[in-house]
Amino acid sequence: MSKKVIRRTRLALLGAGALLLAGCNIGVPVMYAITGPPKIPALYEIDGSRPTVILIDDPRSRVPRRELRLLIGQTADETLLKAKAIENGKLIGSRSALSAATSSAASQTLSIVDVGRRVGAEVVVYAEVTDWRFALGPEGVAPSVALSVSIFDTLANQRLWPEEGGQVMVTSLPAEAGFKSGDRPVLERALAKEAGLRLGQMFFEHAKDQLQNRRVDKLGG
Repeated sequence: MSKKVIRRTRLALLGAGALLLAGCNIGVPVMYAITGPPKIPALYEIDGSRPTVILIDDPRSRVPRRELRLLIGQTADETLLKAKAIENGKLIGSRSALSAATSSAASQTLSIVDVGRRVGAEVVVYAEVTDWRFALGPEGVAPSVALSVSIFDTLANQRLWPEEGGQVMVTSLPAEAGFKSGDRPVLERALAKEAGLRLGQMFFEHAKDQLQNRRVDKLGG
């Protein structure tokens, strides 16, 4: 064997060894490219063949404006439809449920299933706003909203999920430095849209959000 061939063989072996040593650095991006970003499983899978409606309730008037409740519900609607988590034509607009609940408030108090029945839904995704705040911290104002989420069957007149209480979902936006009072409506809409997105994502598998520098979210029981 010539010296040139021996030299090439040694270089090839060294190169292979280097790839193996660098496996931790190279293998992860390669696997990421093959399998895609990490997935977050659905907390509950809605039967997409049944007429379903989302009801955003705010019995303690935490949310400053009704339009923000509408925005939470509409964003959740859009998220579910985009993911095809509910069949076409089976999702009843959340605005309908909010209107039914609001119009009845003055005359009679409707139960969750009654609101669902009034708009023709067999399944109601009930999300109660339990907290809405713009906390002032060392890094600025940090908007956050908490929802207690549960699902009801209007035909069987029973709770489907969870077994008791509600699944707590807290969504926060990163702190905004130099916050001015005029900025509040913009941040409120951003918070409502983010909450609606997260609410919809609770019910189907989705990619983990990689933009942690833009927002921080958590789900708790």
